[in-house]
Amino acid sequence: MDEALTKLENTTDIVELKKALSQLLPKAIKKKLREDQKKALIRALILNKALHGPHDIQEAISHLFSILSMEVWNQHFLDAVENQVPTLLLEILETQADIDHRDVLRLVAIDHVNALHKTIAILSEYFDNTPQASIAIRGMRAARIMVDLYHKLGISDSAWHGFEPSFCKIDNEFIVKLKVEKRFNELSSAYEDLINELQRTDLHYHLADLGQEQNSAARINIQDYNKQFTVTSPLRIGISSANASDNHLRSKEKGGKTLNIGIDLQMESETKPTPPLTVYARRLEDPKLILKSRSMDFNADFEITESEGISQAGDRYFQYRNGGDEALRLVKQALVHVGIVKDNSDNIIEDIKTFTGGGGLEISTKSKVMQGSGLGTSSILAASLLKLLYRLSNHPYGSFENEYPG
Repeated sequence: MDEALTKLENTTDIVELKKALSQLLPKAIKKKLREDQKKALIRALILNKALHGPHDIQEAISHLFSILSMEVWNQHFLDAVENQVPTLLLEILETQADIDHRDVLRLVAIDHVNALHKTIAILSEYFDNTPQASIAIRGMRAARIMVDLYHKLGISDSAWHGFEPSFCKIDNEFIVKLKVEKRFNELSSAYEDLINELQRTDLHYHLADLGQEQNSAARINIQDYNKQFTVTSPLRIGISSANASDNHLRSKEKGGKTLNIGIDLQMESETKPTPPLTVYARRLEDPKLILKSRSMDFNADFEITESEGISQAGDRYFQYRNGGDEALRLVKQALVHVGIVKDNSDNIIEDIKTFTGGGGLEISTKSKVMQGSGLGTSSILAASLLKLLYRLSNHPYGSFENEYPG
């Protein structure tokens, strides 16, 4: 049997692996493999180098269950599954392996709750020694696994009997509460929500880190006082899938790649196509902040002057963070990100005066298309705003040398 296992482990493609499985499994049931051989077979199914296609592992496991029923598999591989599934999932998480955890969980019978309980415990314990900087990115994948673990447990009538789930470092207050109150059936959806929360945490952490590269008291150069700065941009049509390499978790683990097309537009009254998105900025002599947005179906204006109360001005500016007016939120947040307006500033006008040498600032955006067109207006607007504000702030990101491609 060792020779047959070696042959399985050394297969070079999915066709050869399926053939090896067909020969090995009937013999394995008759001769009763040792526990170490069973574990080796499970690992060969999941970590086999021959399974490099996007659905190869899924196909291999489907082939396994076309030979053996789940009942027979469970009779002969119960202990090996309980030992190997938690280990494999932890290995996949730690190495960021390009393996779908759902394929691994197919090896666990619905009523094999001990394997699921053990996996939850091991994954929870793993984060006790994980560096804080890696918690969010590793936690997103772990939370995804937890979603499916708790969903699978919820199918079994005996799943919660005597169950005392471990608390995990990625758990938020709501998940802790659910565990304390033994509301286990709600944990799957709670971990689903946690994925987005962890993504926001990871983005905030790294964007804040980027912001530290810029002096928090950004200033415009005196020679730029009387200039108007303009950035024009095309629209963006994404060719690559939003759920593929440019997905947040996927790109953080493997490096993201996107394929986009930039397009100009020619309106009926125009003689040639032009970039449909424009961002303007200029310094004002009077200390004030003026923000404007103009598009086919949306107009917005925002203004703060010295005569307005400091507290009232700050509340109006950051309304978009508190469920209030979200108009111009991209422009406002870009000012914060670049360091022109301090995060949660209590004196917006003072921040603007510091940046402009005692004056004011006007920023206008103009778009030829409607909001929500699906043509990447939000992402291109954000990029254009950052480009413009980095240039005004004399940040390296605003220089010609650091334009993409560099």
